[in-house]
Order: sequence, then structure tokens, then C-alpha cells
Amino acid sequence: MKVEFFFNKHPYLCTITSHNNRQELRIRNERGEILAVQQGQKQGLIGKSRKNSRTVDVSGSYYFNLIKTALNAWQIEELKQELNAQQEVLAETQNILHQKNKQVDILTQKIAVLDRENQKISQTGKVQLESLEEELKVRELKIEVEREKCLQLERKLENIPKSVNQEESIRKVQDKIGDRAWSNLTRFSQKKLCDSYIRYHSILNSFTVLQDDYSEAGLGLCLVAERELLDPFFKNIYRFLVREYPELENEYRAFEIGGVTIKKQRGKYTLGHLPVLLSLQWDTFKKDALAQSDRPRDEGMYHTVFFGNCVSDSDRQIVRKFLQQWEHPLATWMRSAEKAASAIDQIRQLRNRIPHHEDILYRWQFERFWCLLLGGRTKKGILEEIFS
Repeated sequence: MKVEFFFNKHPYLCTITSHNNRQELRIRNERGEILAVQQGQKQGLIGKSRKNSRTVDVSGSYYFNLIKTALNAWQIEELKQELNAQQEVLAETQNILHQKNKQVDILTQKIAVLDRENQKISQTGKVQLESLEEELKVRELKIEVEREKCLQLERKLENIPKSVNQEESIRKVQDKIGDRAWSNLTRFSQKKLCDSYIRYHSILNSFTVLQDDYSEAGLGLCLVAERELLDPFFKNIYRFLVREYPELENEYRAFEIGGVTIKKQRGKYTLGHLPVLLSLQWDTFKKDALAQSDRPRDEGMYHTVFFGNCVSDSDRQIVRKFLQQWEHPLATWMRSAEKAASAIDQIRQLRNRIPHHEDILYRWQFERFWCLLLGGRTKKGILEEIFS
């Protein structure tokens, strides 16, 4: 799709394409020069061909406003196309309704003739009439639904919500967890947190049918939890076991601790492996609480589970010894065993709702996930507790 717009009284043409697996905005001016900017980049290329182009800083006010105008024009054109499609569906549905109305009128007239001639209506005629009337009600309901969709799209065209850009998301996330925690995160985790923040606001401001499903926003939080909690623990406990307990290594060059196979190559570890190794019991979500679309009260949300018999005392002693010797901020946090196990298992339950087609991640569940990792108004999140 190509979209024409005006900026500073000059015409431009913009497209959005994929380049090197990244979204790239291309803006062509009336002289045939093209400004190409990839998503999230502060620099772009300008010229009549990529080979002969020069690099420019697009964070300045001129290029920033040009890009913002182009993106607004692109979004408006997308919405117009979606509105036109909805209007075509509405017109087709209204045409079907009109045809059904004509059928009802014809059938009603025939029945009236029979009634005058024979003073009775055949049972077949009554059934047909009732069936058509019921079908009309269904059609009318569908038309109302389509009309509401069109109204929503028109309202969205009139007042397009402000999108969250990459720089704003970085600032918000960094302010939330603090500079120290932010600097200790991997670049992968930093990016995924910002992606989740942007996607959350995108879903929040959207008018789509799947508006209540925040799974796409929650996926980034899952990846951060696995990268910052799961991976460091099992990578380092394997090194500890090789150094301190070589006699426990089996024929497959792996260790079995608490029913979990720990090996040099990255094993199939899940967040569910951690709580049982850290604590005898912990607090987690009730199953029926997660099925509710609205946030339940705290007293109906959690219960305590006990897994004390699942791990031997000797294996628990090994894990405690590892956490005492491990020089990593995560070790200090994990030594608060029941608290850490509770937070991790709650994250596990929220994470497990995301890949299942029959479940969705409701808004309150995403916000709870966010608070567990990054904190709320009065409580620190896991990342800040670990690195501060």
C-alpha cells in the first residue's frame, strides 16, 4: 500500500516494507529522493537509491515531524480501508435483509389469500412464516453488530489514539525499575520489556475483537522471566554440581536434583522446576480465579500449596548450599525461599495461559504479571528486588 500526504505544503508518498527482517518506513518526496527509516532507529538513509544514499539523524524536529505525519497518514489510510470493508459487509447484509423482507411480504400475501378463501392457514405456511421471522431477527442483530463496528472505526478515525514509541517505552520501563536494575538486564530483556509495554498500550487503545486478550503483550514478560530467572540458575547450578558433587554425575553426564535433569547443554527447563527446589510450600493462584475475566478479590485469588515431599532433604541441602555460595544478586533473592517460590509459580501460571488457544491473558492478569516483574505503585517488582 502507498499513501500520499502533504507536509509543509509539499506532497510525499510513503510505504512500509520489510528490510532485513525489520519494518522500514520509506518516504519519497517530489524530487524522487527516498528517506528510509527502520523501526526504532535514530538514523535513516536518504537518496535516490540505497547504494548512493547518505545517513541522516531522524531524531531532529524536521524529520521527526515528517515521520510522524507519514505514520499518521498510513494509519488513517489503514483505518479507511478497514471501514470501507465493514461498510461493504453492512451493505451486503442489508441487501440480504431486503430480499428476506420481500419473501416475507409475498408469503404473507399468499397466506392472506388462503385465509380469505378457506378461513384457515396451513400449518406449513405458519412454520415457514415463523422460520423467516426468526431468520430476520438474526439478520437484524448481525446488522446492528456491523453498524456498531462501523461506528467504532469512524470514532477511531476522528480521534486516533497516541501510540507509544520505542524511546518513550524505554524511559517508562527504566523509570519503573530504576537505573541499576535496568543496566543489569541483558539487551534482550530490555527490548522485550519495552515491546511488552508498547504492545500493551496498542491493545488497550485498539478496537479489535480480540481486545481483551493481552497474550501478545505478555509473551515478552515470559521471555524476560525465563532469561533473567531460569537460565542463570540452571547454568550456574550445573557448574556448582560439577565442582562440588562430581560423584553424582550419571552416565549421561547429567545430574538429577529434585526430579530435574541438569546438564551442560541447555536442558528443557521450565519455570515450574524452580519453586519445588526452592521451598517446601508457596502461595499461588487458584485455578478458578484465573478463569475470571475480571480481577477477583485477593482472598479468592490465592491458596497455599505444599510440595515438601517431592524433593529429598539431601537434594534441598545441595540447593541451599549452592545459593549460599553463588555470587549473584539472584541468589540473595532466591534465599527468601517461600517468597521467591510464590512469585515464580504465579508467573508460571500466567505464562502458561499464553500459548493455549482455549485460554487468553486478561488485562488484569497482564497487569499482575507486570507488577510481579516490575512492581506496582507501592511494591517493588522481582527485577528491582534482585538488582537493587
